[in-house]
Amino acid sequence: MASVGDSALFWNFAVTMENILKSNFIISRSLLEQELPEVLVRVLMKIVKLGDSPTDIEGVGEVDLYIDAWESVTKAALQRCLTFGDVVHYQGAHEILTLVLAA
Repeated sequence: MASVGDSALFWNFAVTMENILKSNFIISRSLLEQELPEVLVRVLMKIVKLGDSPTDIEGVGEVDLYIDAWESVTKAALQRCLTFGDVVHYQGAHEILTLVLAA
């Protein structure tokens, strides 16, 4: 995924990934087969390690913005996985949830 150190780039990348996952069955399946669950968890772990810098929004730190973007991609992946009943998508959903819980 995009560099976690650049919030604007990360947000734009997350929105693009979310749109791809929601709109293209073949690409979403390929991403799941090519370690998307592991990448999502590695990115989450990097986000958690970031120091929380203040933003222009009162009460919202920079980590909150990263988590929101990460969550949108993860939700799109899970929704795509559960919408289609094929084995690859179900295994992908299971792997995402297992890895997130383990992290």
